[in-house]
Amino acid sequence: MAKERIGDWFETYTGKRFWHLDPRVEDICIEDIGHGLSNMCRFNGQSKHFYSVAQHSINCAELAERKGYGRRLQLLSLLHDAAEAYVGDIVKPLKPYLIGFKEIENRIQEVIYEALNIVPPTYTESKIVKKIDTVMLVTEARVLTSMNGWGKWTEDVEADEHTVITLEPIPDVENWFLFMAKGLGAKA
Repeated sequence: MAKERIGDWFETYTGKRFWHLDPRVEDICIEDIGHGLSNMCRFNGQSKHFYSVAQHSINCAELAERKGYGRRLQLLSLLHDAAEAYVGDIVKPLKPYLIGFKEIENRIQEVIYEALNIVPPTYTESKIVKKIDTVMLVTEARVLTSMNGWGKWTEDVEADEHTVITLEPIPDVENWFLFMAKGLGAKA
């Protein structure tokens, strides 16, 4: 007899049922992640143009490659926001005040790594990915917002001068995200 699930569920793009409080490997697939992230706007939609979390993730992976990091760190950079495909993109200044949210998001991210057959990042790898993520935040905000500041975590961060922010059609971003994820070793 199957164990009863905790909480309630919603249906994903591929028709899977997903329980936020009880995520399981069989609930995860890279197609749902790619689709969800490519339809989700960065900056809580407060940008000059639609710009997806998937495009941000692609840019993070490409920045990791330009910095000379190997395929593993490129993949970790690409998937650093994968849980957002299931919980949404909560803006950084609000996240610390949502009691229990970070634990839920972290648990989902752990299950994603397991489902995609990826060893979770080490402490050092997490620090590298976080730095790449913050550089990309500043880089994107410079082009997509008025960039009057994004809080204390961006004060001493320089934009990446080699990243060109482009506005691509959602299906193209989704396909490129999935191509990169599979090419870098994420289990389909």
